[in-house]
Amino acid sequence: MSTTALNIVNAVLARLRESQVNSSTFSNTYPQLILKFVNEAKQEVEDAWDWTALRQTKTVATMAATSLYTVTGAGQRYRFYDRRKIIWNATNRTWIIPWPQGQFEEAVQTYTVNNQIPNWYRLIGINSSGDPGLELYPTPDGVYSLKLGLVIPQVDLAAYSDTFDIASLPVELGAWARAIAERGEDGGTGTAEQWQMYRSCLGDYIAMDAQHVEDEIIWEVC
Repeated sequence: MSTTALNIVNAVLARLRESQVNSSTFSNTYPQLILKFVNEAKQEVEDAWDWTALRQTKTVATMAATSLYTVTGAGQRYRFYDRRKIIWNATNRTWIIPWPQGQFEEAVQTYTVNNQIPNWYRLIGINSSGDPGLELYPTPDGVYSLKLGLVIPQVDLAAYSDTFDIASLPVELGAWARAIAERGEDGGTGTAEQWQMYRSCLGDYIAMDAQHVEDEIIWEVC
């Protein structure tokens, strides 16, 4: 179940022994400061692991004689959860692999290739919506359905009804640690102790989520 911004801010305020807020008082100064800490903690937790709750498959449909596309909805903080960073061409069931920027540029500038099934790609730039560009080589000769398996962190919380899908407890403890550090210890939990509680909790939740994708964390000798 998704956690709302109002829920998580009130959870942190309760740990700080502060009064709870509602939708009409959510925009007051101190709740907004706590919300900032919540967003900082949320970003840190999102970046700590390829959470299954944040995994999405983005589809790019190619056109003949067109090499540049946009991965709509990926945002700026996206990442592949497959370490090989490969793209699945679902139309003809082949993989498209990343090519280093220098080699890709050399191929584009040096070799003339007629439109074919694309074999390589590179990610370039960010558009006005914050989504990355995708360039294919060779230029596609027709319509292909390309599948990108990505981890896409959610946008910052702003309104009291905004929600996020990752585990809320690590975010709560991370925001609490920041709030304690900001105002100083006041007879409650110490800053160092709270940071340790946060890191321990984050590690536990990563371990639990990792059980769902055990094949991704098994190392083999090549």
